[in-house]
Amino acid sequence: MTWRQLACKITLHNTRRYLGYLASSALAVLVFFMFSCFSQNNAVKHGYMTQSAAYVFGGCEYIVIFFAVLFILFFHAALIRMRSKEFGLFRVLGMGPTQVWRMVFTESVFLGVLAMVVGMAAGTLFLKLFLMAMGRILELPTTIPFEVPTGAVVSTVFIFGVLFVVEGWLTASRAAMRTPKSLLLADRTRQKPPRTSWLGVVAGLVALGLGYYLAVGHSLQSTTMYFFPILILVSIGTYLLFSQISVLVLNLLRKRPLNGIQLLVTGRFAHRMKDNARVLTVVTLLSAVVLTSMASMFRFQSILHQNSTHIDPFTVMTVNRQSQPGPLTPEQVQAKLRAAGTPASQMVSASVSVATIRGQSQQRGLKVVLVSESTFEHVRQALVNAEPALRPYLKALAAPQPGHANLYVPYPLVMPRIFTDPHIRVMGVLHSNLVLNGQSDTRIFNEQGDGGLPEFVLVVSDADYVSITSSLPDSAKYTLHGFSVPKWKQSQAVVQVLKSELPKSGSMYLTDRITADSQTRQIFSVMLFAGFFISALFLLACASAIYFRIQAQYESDRSQYFSLRRMGMQRQEMGRVLTAELFLLFFVPVGVALVHSAFAMVDFSHLITLHRLDGSTWPIFLGVVGIYALFTAVYFMVARARYLAQVADSRSR
Repeated sequence: MTWRQLACKITLHNTRRYLGYLASSALAVLVFFMFSCFSQNNAVKHGYMTQSAAYVFGGCEYIVIFFAVLFILFFHAALIRMRSKEFGLFRVLGMGPTQVWRMVFTESVFLGVLAMVVGMAAGTLFLKLFLMAMGRILELPTTIPFEVPTGAVVSTVFIFGVLFVVEGWLTASRAAMRTPKSLLLADRTRQKPPRTSWLGVVAGLVALGLGYYLAVGHSLQSTTMYFFPILILVSIGTYLLFSQISVLVLNLLRKRPLNGIQLLVTGRFAHRMKDNARVLTVVTLLSAVVLTSMASMFRFQSILHQNSTHIDPFTVMTVNRQSQPGPLTPEQVQAKLRAAGTPASQMVSASVSVATIRGQSQQRGLKVVLVSESTFEHVRQALVNAEPALRPYLKALAAPQPGHANLYVPYPLVMPRIFTDPHIRVMGVLHSNLVLNGQSDTRIFNEQGDGGLPEFVLVVSDADYVSITSSLPDSAKYTLHGFSVPKWKQSQAVVQVLKSELPKSGSMYLTDRITADSQTRQIFSVMLFAGFFISALFLLACASAIYFRIQAQYESDRSQYFSLRRMGMQRQEMGRVLTAELFLLFFVPVGVALVHSAFAMVDFSHLITLHRLDGSTWPIFLGVVGIYALFTAVYFMVARARYLAQVADSRSR
């Protein structure tokens, strides 16, 4: 028998062990292949998806690759460790390190090629359904044509081919470098008494407490600054929770008067906790990522309508310079809206000016839209009447008296306070010193974007407005017309008609709500759809991690099972012991992940509250937790039934 034949026979003999790893790897290939086929589809590249949504989708492809690398490296190494005794026996019987290397490398490459073939074949089979689903999510007028781009095939084969070859090389090298003794005694050398260090216990509590404190109390101040420290602290704290704190708790429980079954479960779990710490940490962190990300995306999906209305309070708004007529008159806009079956319920006109203000201690000026108090209040009341849901978000400061002003900033997170000194002046205008009464985040005009009017609004008294604008050039004076349309979700076609009548450089002349709303919904729909696939990969990773952990202790459990049976323990009692241990192995990570995710959602709720968006995050979060717990319970019951049958099977001894 040649070493190639031996490798093939061994691989077939270990099919049960490799089935989960092969299925997970094939699923990673399938998801990446379908994502690549979609993003490289000719119809998609020529305008079916916005640039922002394309970036989101491309980012999901990189997440799949990153996941695949970690998954294959971690879980294949776990599989090889499970076969340590087998490799040790081969070494004792005369097989050299080079032959072990060749056998493991051939096996790894064979499994990798098989995973790529299965994944790409399944991806091709389900690609049409995937394209139909994406077309529905993106609300496309036509169906995305079925196509398997050559680039998607090449990129999938290249990326995963290199990954499987490099991973096989590294895994084979580690297996070949170990001595026969370390291979044969691998399980025993890893077992350690269930002891803890008070330093580790304190460090774990401090890491978790500090991570939670930063997440709840400080992350909104600087998300980029605190994100990675929080992630690192929680990861370290989670590992120490399982390797130190939980062992301490279990050891204390063992000192209390327990019955035989409880004492056996506590002792076995305490003895194995340090061996399980890494797996439990990985499962906990992956579970927390799934719970937090899916709940956040569902919550974002539920507030898209609110967000669109806040950013663009008018369904359509035109901007024209007072010194020259614009390409669209208010009468033309109203006529187009009526012809499309989406008539405007009201039209609001406002005269504004663009000016630059500067504080006494500031070197650079800030461009603002200068509005009189009467105009501001007229527009605000019109919006409240047309959009009653905006009433809580259109609160105004006290009317400014002459010599005073109110500043409205629509982005409180970006600029919580612009002027530390309330004394400001309008640049280029004599005798225009003003005192700021305060700053609010009320928005009464549509978001303009690049090239449009400034986003910041300065409200002054009517007398000050007349005085200041008399010194401003005519080119700085504008007339705004806002149109409120009750059926605004049906206005996309007429908005496209209106935009087609604008010059190429006329994007500032018209802003609307439906365009931003559809683009935002498309981005989050893509995120949600891709999140389902990535969450499925994470769920499978969690299931595989626990599966490999169970299989690693299979031999020990089977030996202990029959020893205890000979000592008089009943089969039902031993079944309860194994059931309790498996229950802890499955649901302890979910419980810890639930706590991690709850603190993350508290932070997320603060963000939603800061933006004054309606609704609660917690019902959505609890729904996601319930679905995740249900999947975990189903897998637990299936794994429990199979594992108990394997351990109790006397023919397998």
